[in-house]
Amino acid sequence: MTILLLLCCSILLTACAGDEPPPIVVTEIKVERVLPPPSLLACQPAPLVPTAPVTQRDLAGYLVDLAGAGEDCRARLARVKEWTQE
Repeated sequence: MTILLLLCCSILLTACAGDEPPPIVVTEIKVERVLPPPSLLACQPAPLVPTAPVTQRDLAGYLVDLAGAGEDCRARLARVKEWTQE
């Protein structure tokens, strides 16, 4: 009787095996280098220093242009920072 019970249990255990192996999951990690747009990497050039004789009007115009070039560069840098932190 014990042999018959062991034979039945062994037959039942073989029925639990699946026919197909589990699917193989393939994960690919791809690293890409993303660069900011070229328009954000070039600042407005600094103005040329006025040549002698320099009037106050020439100097004032130079300072305004110099401040404008600096502001352009700071604004582009801020956009690059925003772009890289998204």
